[in-house]
Amino acid sequence: MKQCDKTIKYKQFLITVNNLNSANEILHEVFDEVSYEFETQIKNPVIIDAGSNIGITSLFFYETYAPIEMICFEPDPNAYKCLKANMVNNGITNCKLINAALTKQERVIDFYGDFTQFFSDARGNSIIKDWGIQREYSSTIKIKSVRLSDYIDQNMTYLLKLDIEGAEQQVLEDLESNNKLALIKEIVMEIHQLESMENVNNLDSILTLLKRNNFKCEYTEKNHELPLDIQQWVKKVTPRFFILRATKL
Repeated sequence: MKQCDKTIKYKQFLITVNNLNSANEILHEVFDEVSYEFETQIKNPVIIDAGSNIGITSLFFYETYAPIEMICFEPDPNAYKCLKANMVNNGITNCKLINAALTKQERVIDFYGDFTQFFSDARGNSIIKDWGIQREYSSTIKIKSVRLSDYIDQNMTYLLKLDIEGAEQQVLEDLESNNKLALIKEIVMEIHQLESMENVNNLDSILTLLKRNNFKCEYTEKNHELPLDIQQWVKKVTPRFFILRATKL
């Protein structure tokens, strides 16, 4: 099986996948659990889908909030190919796709995770080594990183979805330091936390940052049903996941 050569039908969408199990689990999380739903009154927003994977969340945003514009960031090369195909397959043209990670600066960085030729699962792949090396067959590649602040226009209103495997805090710090967080009206994000990376990504620091920028925050801890092939890593490091929703006051 080559990357992105299987297409499934879901609702009105044709979805090209590289890992069927992963795609089905994301479909359930996004469409059934509505994990990334915004409760917003904003019309015609620009939605930033950071950590787009193969584009399932982007399809949910398109179905739920259109008319919208989207900016999608996905660093994994295999997932990005499917993301691009899925926007084309479903006639979504109001979407800018960027094959890059989000960090505090534009550069080339290490990216850790599952980049196998067949059936690769981009979930868990990360610029943070302790998070990205989850599987016995994990490896490292070089990717481009960019700053989200460089893509935010002063004349637009933005909704931000973040699911970027441990890099959430530094993206928010970039937005704050460049005076762009004020242009974000609502945020829904998954926070990924390990004891070994609390100095760069942790819930308390993120809450403090958002509150000083006039966001009202609500969060819940999420119990993920994690893949069998990462259970050894789970037992070793005890990862924690939080869904956080923030609204500008």
